[in-house]
Amino acid sequence: MRHRRVWIAVALTLGHASAAFEFVATAEDCRAAGMRHFRRPTGPAQRPAKPEPSAASLHGTAAPVTPPTVPPAAVPSCGRPGVPSVAGSESGAGGSLVFGAERPFAVRVPPVDLHILGGSAVQLVEPLEGGPAGHRWPWMVLFGRWTGDGLGSWFCGGTLITDRHVLTAAHCFRRETPGTVGVRIGDHDLGSSDEVDHQERNISSVVMHPEFRGQQNDLAVVRLSEPVARTVSVQPICLPAAGAEHVGADVEAAGWGMLEFGGDISDILQEVPLRVWPPEDCEAALRASRAFGARFPDGLLPSHLCAGSRDDERRDACAGDSGGPLMARDASGAFELVGVISTGIGCGTEFPGLYTKVSAFTEWIAQQLS
Repeated sequence: MRHRRVWIAVALTLGHASAAFEFVATAEDCRAAGMRHFRRPTGPAQRPAKPEPSAASLHGTAAPVTPPTVPPAAVPSCGRPGVPSVAGSESGAGGSLVFGAERPFAVRVPPVDLHILGGSAVQLVEPLEGGPAGHRWPWMVLFGRWTGDGLGSWFCGGTLITDRHVLTAAHCFRRETPGTVGVRIGDHDLGSSDEVDHQERNISSVVMHPEFRGQQNDLAVVRLSEPVARTVSVQPICLPAAGAEHVGADVEAAGWGMLEFGGDISDILQEVPLRVWPPEDCEAALRASRAFGARFPDGLLPSHLCAGSRDDERRDACAGDSGGPLMARDASGAFELVGVISTGIGCGTEFPGLYTKVSAFTEWIAQQLS
């Protein structure tokens, strides 16, 4: 793989989260204000302080509330990989964040060039003058189980959407207990303990969508024990506007899942370019599979989203990527979370993968953050 230089323009903007609540920014707000099992990493991990027992809940549903109205200046910056600096109080605790002016970055290619179903290893970026390394998906999250040696036994992915909330697939937590699960944010190589400045947190609560059934409404909001500190490798992604459609959009999925169906998983974060399919084309393709009728007796729902290869190559997310992001750029250039990796018929087959359509759940998501 060739080395090349990448320039990332980071918008100059100010943002902070209210001390009274946390708010998730949609793509419109951004414009106004500016994986099931993984191999355990070899590096040691230290467990954060355990959260208050009373805070943990599973399969709960938050009471319906009216999402707060937040002026544009109070909306956190999102979806823009860069080098944030902290101004005022501590980052992640309600302090404002100042993003520096445009800076050149150098690409550092990982030591191994692995490919996941037509994808490639995510490259690291770091300032030319030195400093902590990061990568283009700083909102990537891993869920693992606490062991005697720290956090490991990875089983699903997720996406950071605020300084304290992660969006993932509900099926990831059907058999998990929050008190035994930890969260790693911003990692790149699971085999290295010091490659990037990732962060770890406990889980305070998991709220699964109340209408989650099998392959339907496969979505959950995870609240972290404490806010993350925004760095070059840890930042939230934007959410799309309610009801937004992305048919035909070029998107990317990312995760540490299997490199081929029934094969090994990857220690290094992988990404794969995909395209969103029209719903009617997706359902027509899936009905060619004998498994479709049993898994989707009522057909696909408007809250399902399909994505497949942009060309004749077989490209797809796979087992282990569940809960991770399907991402696209919005009109301003910021990345938004289009879908959550949910299910599929095999991996890299002639069938497209199925995702939970985030824009169909923005109101419910906002209620869980209030």
